[in-house]
Amino acid sequence: MSRRYLSVTAKPKNGIRRAGFRFGATAQQIDIDDLSAEQIEMLKGDGNLVVHEVDDGEVLVPSTADTNALKAAKIELHKAQGQLEEVSQERDAHAASLTTATQKSKDLSDDLDKANQRIAELEVDIEKSKAALTVANSKLETSTGKKATPASKAKTTGAK
Repeated sequence: MSRRYLSVTAKPKNGIRRAGFRFGATAQQIDIDDLSAEQIEMLKGDGNLVVHEVDDGEVLVPSTADTNALKAAKIELHKAQGQLEEVSQERDAHAASLTTATQKSKDLSDDLDKANQRIAELEVDIEKSKAALTVANSKLETSTGKKATPASKAKTTGAK
């Protein structure tokens, strides 16, 4: 005696649970004798499932509509793969640009730190020069007995 089965496949990509079973993209065969009448009715009546009754050893041949849907899905998949490749290449280009910009930013930050350090050194040198100039003017006043005037200060600093 030949056994009868329900061959059940889920339409949703993530699969679904019905009648106590989990169904996915791969056909699952369930012995009809293991199902209640309510379960069979539930499975056959669910629009998210493709259900066929098959005999033991029977091979299901996809319908033309199923074949066409599969061909269309493959075309869409191929397009999506092409788009994914383009987006991946753009992402890689942006990542490379970001890496370059990050390095330039780091280099500029390092240059700015060096410039700020040099400015601080020059400010110290200016303060030392001012102190030395004050001492020199004081010595000049002491040796000449005259108070240094702005003109004489300018002459001692080399200003014109």
